[in-house]
Amino acid sequence: MPKDGIKQAKEASGIFEQAGDTANQAVCSTRLAWVLYDDGQPDAAEEVASRAICLILEKGEPFLACDGHHVLGSTCLRW
Repeated sequence: MPKDGIKQAKEASGIFEQAGDTANQAVCSTRLAWVLYDDGQPDAAEEVASRAICLILEKGEPFLACDGHHVLGSTCLRW
């Protein structure tokens, strides 16, 4: 099941990227990071979460960055 979630989150993020909707792209990327984390892929989760945080902060949405930071913190604690 995680493989389906990874695929769907990547597709959704790509759709929002093409549409120029950075905020929703970042939200999808954060969700992708959680799925990668749950699937035991900490390096990939960290990379995706970091990119999502950068996207969110570029748009001036610091509150949305909290979830990305949560993924990063969880990754550091788990591995």
